Amino acid sequence: MNTVKIEVSINPNDEKQLKATLAFLKAIGASAPEVAKKAPVKEEAEKEAEPVEEKIEIKDVRALLSKKVADHRTEIKEKLTELGANNVTSLDEKHYPAFMDFLNNFV
Repeated sequence: MNTVKIEVSINPNDEKQLKATLAFLKAIGASAPEVAKKAPVKEEAEKEAEPVEEKIEIKDVRALLSKKVADHRTEIKEKLTELGANNVTSLDEKHYPAFMDFLNNFV
């Protein structure tokens, strides 16, 4: 008898996926406890792989703004007003990501 190794990734919190996987294992005669023991290890590895979001600083905003302001001054001023600021210095930090995205849309 030849054996074939099958690797499957499932979400252990998804009851439908879990039931289907356990039914498959039962059908082929495999023991479910092996899978249950390995699932938490996979979850820990996925948590470690999550990217860490970098904090945007005012210097980053100013650097990008300096490249875009000459060609898009009016639009930029309107966006700052929309975000409740008179200029970049008075822009609330929570708006930095949205403002950077806005600036990046200009060619």
